[in-house]
Amino acid sequence: MSNYSELLLRISSLSIILFLPIIIILTNTLSLTYNGNFYLKTYQKLKVYEKFENDKVVTDATEELLSYFRGKKELEHNIFSQQAKIHLRDVKSLLNSASIVNYLALTLVIISSLLLLIKGRWTLLVKSAFIGSILTVIITFFLFSLSVFDFSFFFEKFHLISFSNNFWLFPGNDNLIKLFPESFFVNFLFRLTLNIIITAILFIISTALLNSYVKSLSKNRPS
Repeated sequence: MSNYSELLLRISSLSIILFLPIIIILTNTLSLTYNGNFYLKTYQKLKVYEKFENDKVVTDATEELLSYFRGKKELEHNIFSQQAKIHLRDVKSLLNSASIVNYLALTLVIISSLLLLIKGRWTLLVKSAFIGSILTVIITFFLFSLSVFDFSFFFEKFHLISFSNNFWLFPGNDNLIKLFPESFFVNFLFRLTLNIIITAILFIISTALLNSYVKSLSKNRPS
């Protein structure tokens, strides 16, 4: 095999290792963000419904918000202030950017995997996916530890990095704050971390089993 081909395979392996964590983390983040049942259960847990005149106001506003994030509706519910609509527009833009990054990462991993498969490098493919899954767990625990240590600080820094304006700074009586208090995002973080870890562990188990299978095939292959 030429030096160029070997370099291409190494780049493919590295791409899987680096981009698989991005896929696992972003896919779980977007999935939970669009999960209406999570919102409703968390509202009950945090007694959000009690802050509004009736449950239907909260349910309708949440359904409209998630449809807005998916690009299916505009924000028309009177529960959202003008500032809230501006900020939620920024959040939608952030989610769209995350989706684009996720699709690009997925495309790169698929192409890299195909290159390794075409060259018959099953073992390297499985090993790369295994390492990428382990890296996902490490990154997730690291970020989780940082955020849990001082969630308010972490939450503020996230907003400063993610948004170029101050529309995310709301007065305490704004309906968006009543709907999504800081404790909502703490619950989101715990659930997201659990989902990511479960996904990564499934990848680790799957790749470990595949690696054992590939090795057994190699041993049983006649020389």
